[in-house]
Formats: sequence, structure tokens, C-alpha cells
Amino acid sequence: MNQQKELKKLKEKIKELQNLESSFRKRKDYYKNFIATLLDWVWEMDINGIHTYSNKAVEDILGYKPEEIVGLNVTALWEKKVTANALKILYDNLKQGIGWERVQGKFLHKNGSIVYTESTAIALYDENDKLTGYRGVDRDITNRVTARIALQESEERYKKLFLSSNDAIMTLAPPEWHFTSGNPAIHKLFHVKNEEEFIQIHPWDISPERQPDGSLSSEKALQNIEKAMREGSNFFEWIHKKINGENFTATVLLTRVDLKNVSFLQATVRDISVRKKTEERLKIVNSIIRHDITNNLAVIRSAVNLYKRNPDKTLLDEILTRVKTSLNAIDRHRNHEVFLDTHTSLQEMDINKVINEIASSHSKIEIRHNGNCYAYADEGIYSMFDNIIDNSIKHGKADKLEIKVTSDDQFCEIHCSDNGIGIPDDIKSKIFNKGFFYGESGHTGIGLYIVKQMIEDYGGTIFVKDNKPKGTAFVIRLQKGLKLC
Repeated sequence: MNQQKELKKLKEKIKELQNLESSFRKRKDYYKNFIATLLDWVWEMDINGIHTYSNKAVEDILGYKPEEIVGLNVTALWEKKVTANALKILYDNLKQGIGWERVQGKFLHKNGSIVYTESTAIALYDENDKLTGYRGVDRDITNRVTARIALQESEERYKKLFLSSNDAIMTLAPPEWHFTSGNPAIHKLFHVKNEEEFIQIHPWDISPERQPDGSLSSEKALQNIEKAMREGSNFFEWIHKKINGENFTATVLLTRVDLKNVSFLQATVRDISVRKKTEERLKIVNSIIRHDITNNLAVIRSAVNLYKRNPDKTLLDEILTRVKTSLNAIDRHRNHEVFLDTHTSLQEMDINKVINEIASSHSKIEIRHNGNCYAYADEGIYSMFDNIIDNSIKHGKADKLEIKVTSDDQFCEIHCSDNGIGIPDDIKSKIFNKGFFYGESGHTGIGLYIVKQMIEDYGGTIFVKDNKPKGTAFVIRLQKGLKLC
């Protein structure tokens, strides 16, 4: 009887164990299937970094099948070539038996592309508490990381654009509408000492009291601000004022920027004073050419009427002359327009005034000059004449210099003739070369090279010839200005 009871208990125990085994097997299969269907990469590795298990998700993330991953060292999947130092750090960390959480990894996909993952892992121990490896999960965060990198690069590009722009870029905020930031260009444009000084002021503080239409700058500025806030942007011309009181014409682009519950304006200010001055010059040119052509057309019309009554050939010659004159005027206007477009920084310089000022500073040579002309140049023209005079004194050994200024419809021609020892024929073609030396004191070519570069920047030319009976003559041709002498 006791044996039967013991047998029955044994059978019940075996059945219980079978049920537990079945339950464990089902649960194991469940977790195995669950892991297999995860979109995240589940893996196991030993303490040497060799993968011992991988689920199927690795194929979607890195392009490798699980069987290709098993037996592969994790470093073989890294994006960069593994250095000895990196390996030492890896193995030292693996031996510590400490897992990690949400560490960003960078792997190389089988197709060569970069894959970013977020990795979490725990250490694995055997029944004797000996470290055997790690089990972890890597989630593909490539889209998130590349989006962040793209955003950072975009921000960096904008920052460089903001800092390097020649246009003044600033922000202004309601309700007072004072400036809240500005790029480095504000210093040059408005002559402010620093950004701290700039953010204490309003747009109308760096404007004259009134704009050209007579309206108060303070009132019109607020109207432009309101329009930009209402419509999203506003582009207009504006007269600004530097801190030192100097006015200049500018274009202003106001753009509304919306950030969550905050809206403010970004302003881009560009100095167009040179462009405006060029436009004014072109208006004068247009006025002159209209006047000249109108006069020529009036003469042509009268000549045609006279020719109808009296077919005199001299009248046809007059008509032809006037037509040619008008066509030449149009060509000059076109050339002048191109010149002004490409030399916007130049101004009309009074050549007579320049020569007088330079001559007064040279007592070692007698300078005589006659004639006058307004030519396009800049303040560097003083240095240009100074170099030529110094060349006559130091290298030409001259004690007299005659400067003669003439002009035609398009150019001012300046002849600078001295009575010095002259320049040998075999080096005349070299004296404008950079670094060319000649004469007792040398360095002559340095100054003349600079002179030639300056004149060419002005859109002009220079050449040298012998002066009769002795000496050297420099002939300079500069674009003629519109002012009358």
C-alpha cells in the first residue's frame, strides 16, 4: 500500500515537472519569438567582444544576417579603423562587468553607409558569478542623429553667414522695438563701439529726424515695423545715420520670425550710398546726352527741310556729321555707364587741386603745371603723383617737372615731363614690373609698380617715353568725370 502511494506521488511529481518543463519551453519559445520579431537589434557577446547571438533585426539595421554576426568581433562593425588604444579601452571596459545605458554607437552598414544606434546592455554571469559576457539592445537612431547633425550644420552655416555678412543683420523685439542683437557689420555701418552699445537704441535713434518725404523717422519706422509684423516682411529704402551723425542711404529688409509664442523682427540693412551716387551720375549723363542728341536732331531736321527746298550736298554732309556725333555720344554714354557700374567706389577728383597740394610738399624740384580736368579716382591719387615726383627726384636726378593736363570727350590725359637723366630704352618696358630694380638707389620698380596698379584700378593707363630734349615723360590717361573745369 505504501509503495503504491509513493509511486503515485512520484508520478504526480514527474507530471508536475513535465508541466513545468512544458511551461518553460512555451515561455522560452514565446520570448525567443518575441525577440525575433523586435525591430531593435538584440545581441549577446562574450567578454572579448565576440558576438554569440543576434536576432533578425540586425539585417534591417546593419544589412548582415544573424549567422554573419555570430562569431564576429564588435569592432569589425565599427565605422572607423580600430586603433590599439581603442581596443585596449574596449577590453578594459568589458572586463569590468558593468553594463551601459543609452550609449550612442556608430557602425558601418554592409552597404558602406553610416548607422547610428543607441545601445543598452547588462553583464551576464554564470552560476559561479563569473562574468561571461553581455546582453544588449541597440536601437537604430540614424534618422534622429542625421537630422540633428543637419540642424547643427545649418545653424553653423547661418552663424558663419551672420558673422561674415557685409550687410548689417540685427534683431529687434516688441513692444519697445529696440535692437536685441547685431552682427559684426553693425560696427562698420553705424560706427557703434560694440553690440552692447547697439542694443540700447531703436531704429529711429540711428536715423535723421525726418526721411526725404518729410515724415518723422520715429513715426515712419513704426509704420514699417507694423507692416512687416502684419504681412511677414517689408522691403524699403531708408536714410540711416551713423553714430557720428553721417547720413547714408540703405535698403532695409524686415522679416518676421515666429518662435513658439514669441515673434520678433530680423532686419538686414545694406548701404547703397555708392549705388545711389552712381545713379545720380548716370542721370547727369542721361541729361547731357539727351540735350546733345536733341540739339543734333533739331539741326538734322532743319537741314532736311532746307535740302528739300535746295538740294545742297553740304547739307547732307552736315546731316551725316550730326548723325555720327549723336552715335558717338551714345557710345560714350554706354562706356561711361559700364565704367560707373564697375568702379562704384571712385569719385570725381579735381586734378588741379591734387597737383597743387602735392607740389607744395616738394621743395627739391620746381613743379609747373597747367590745364585741369575732373577724373575718376580715389584718395590714392595723391600717392600716385607723389611716387611719380619722387621717381623724378631720386632716380631721374631732375630739378624741374612740368605737368600738363588735357582732356577729350572720355579721358583726362596727364603728361608728367622732367628734365632728368632719363630711362634707358632697354628697361622702359620693365620699370612697371613688380620687384624690378635699377639705378644707384634701386627700388624704383616698387613705386612704379604700385602706381600702375592704382591707375589700372581706376580704369586708366600709364606709359613712359623720352622727354625732349632730355628727361622722362609719364603719360597717364584716366576716365573723365562729369564736372566741368
